[in-house]
Amino acid sequence: MAKEKLKPCPFCGSHPVHGLMKVEYCQLHGEPFQRARVNCPHGHAEIICSSLAEAKEKWNRRPAYPGETGVALNKAVAFIESLTDDPLLMGEDIEMTLDDVQNHARIELASLRTLMKQEGGE
Repeated sequence: MAKEKLKPCPFCGSHPVHGLMKVEYCQLHGEPFQRARVNCPHGHAEIICSSLAEAKEKWNRRPAYPGETGVALNKAVAFIESLTDDPLLMGEDIEMTLDDVQNHARIELASLRTLMKQEGGE
């Protein structure tokens, strides 16, 4: 059986850690069981499954964001990044109120959710 290579953390790019968790006991029958885990060493993401193979497979599964969804994601990221310098300024020094920022964020979020549903995402 070939050793499955794990993809890096989708949030920070770190190499994930994997292994078995401590032995637990079924509350109903008292039988021992052990779960498997793949996680980011920095705590950004974690997958817990009944087997290590299943946990690795789920860790490596990435939603495809090509096309319109990718464009919407990039727009949302660019918008959020633009707020990090000065929350009242956008683009070409246009002053915005907090309500303007919240309304724009709601519109972007609704657009992104619609596109993800169309492409079969969650």
